[in-house]
Amino acid sequence: MKSKILLVMLVLISLLAAGCNEEEKYNTAKNEYQQMREEISRLELTTGEDRKLVNGKWTESTLAINEEALKKHDELVPKMDAKIAEMEKYAAAKTELNNDFARIKEDYRQHAGEWASRVKQAEQKVAKSKVKHQSYAEEAQEREQKMKAAAASR
Repeated sequence: MKSKILLVMLVLISLLAAGCNEEEKYNTAKNEYQQMREEISRLELTTGEDRKLVNGKWTESTLAINEEALKKHDELVPKMDAKIAEMEKYAAAKTELNNDFARIKEDYRQHAGEWASRVKQAEQKVAKSKVKHQSYAEEAQEREQKMKAAAASR
């Protein structure tokens, strides 16, 4: 009788310890995921400088897409996918973790859309920076010529 009670207690203790270990593993994976997520959010998608107006003339733009940032993102995404899968496994084993995991998974889903939007905005910014701008003097001359042409046609 005593051995059965002892055996049942050992089984319960081992189950309890295994459950704690699942939560610890989940939290470790979550911390690693969050570090990668933070690293991605800090990636700068452009390098160089936009054009500037100096002494009435526009400088050339050196703005470009940061290929290293795109490469770094592409390196981190599979690692983040693996952490999501790992957390899902632990969350399935311990139901108390399901709500937290659902929030993290939703954040990750949103990240994909945000990243695509950030890349598109950076590409548009670079394209816009490459458009040549006239100096104020050239703009004034052009306006004056248009006004003279309009007056002459009357």
